[in-house]
Amino acid sequence: MALTLSQPSIKALTVINYQQGDISGRIGHSSSFNAAIASVAGTWPVANIDQVIHLTATVTTGSPFTINLGSATDPLGNNIAMATVLEVQVENTGNAAAGTITVGGGAHPVLGSDAYTVQPGGTVQQQAPNPGFAVVAGVSDTLTLTATTATTTVSVTIIGRST
Repeated sequence: MALTLSQPSIKALTVINYQQGDISGRIGHSSSFNAAIASVAGTWPVANIDQVIHLTATVTTGSPFTINLGSATDPLGNNIAMATVLEVQVENTGNAAAGTITVGGGAHPVLGSDAYTVQPGGTVQQQAPNPGFAVVAGVSDTLTLTATTATTTVSVTIIGRST
């Protein structure tokens, strides 16, 4: 069964709750973009999201974890070949004793020279809706996660399109 997305929307929300004595409050910030859904003779237009990769993994110190975007599977187990990456979100789900991870780098990085450090409990999100990061076999087709201080667990979501 193929993965079908209906009115895809990518949203990020950061919320900080604080309290000091009798004073409390909430600070929030959000960003989002929507990919318009329109079908022309049953085909997806270039701007639409039609590829999703989501996985959880353990990243071990000294053994980078690499996702090949040209030969991955979607959440339903279908083979996909992503041509353009629109969003990458990586959460370091390890506890305080777990290590930090570096997102990016490695051989053939889809994010180019961009690399991000994610502490335990932290998340990095890179949105690039227009034009996105091109996935080119042997040039820019991988996302590498490297545990920098200790083994940790991650949750990864990559959203893109096949064109």
